[in-house]
Amino acid sequence: MESLKKPGKFTIFAPTNTAFNTLSKDTFKRYSESNNRLRVLKYHIVAGEVTKQDVDRGTVATVEGTPVRITADQDTVKLNDAIAQHPSIVTKNGVIIEIDKVLLPSGF
Repeated sequence: MESLKKPGKFTIFAPTNTAFNTLSKDTFKRYSESNNRLRVLKYHIVAGEVTKQDVDRGTVATVEGTPVRITADQDTVKLNDAIAQHPSIVTKNGVIIEIDKVLLPSGF
């Protein structure tokens, strides 16, 4: 994936194993196709770190090209319908945010 070879920070939305286990058989079958899997993977990656401005705007752009809706209140951050777990994992080149659902781009 060329976009990940570029220098800079990334935010990765990482679904739990349980999130994958709750996909319907039909969705998992579509996900299992390599082109679809790559598209879904890119939908879980943001070039840069998610900021308060992204939250205020209500969306964050993904490497896949389709934005993820982002909302927050005092206790919960949601990405589309997935709940982000806190705290995030800080890495050398960005941050990993564990989520409880697999994000699916529109039209998937």
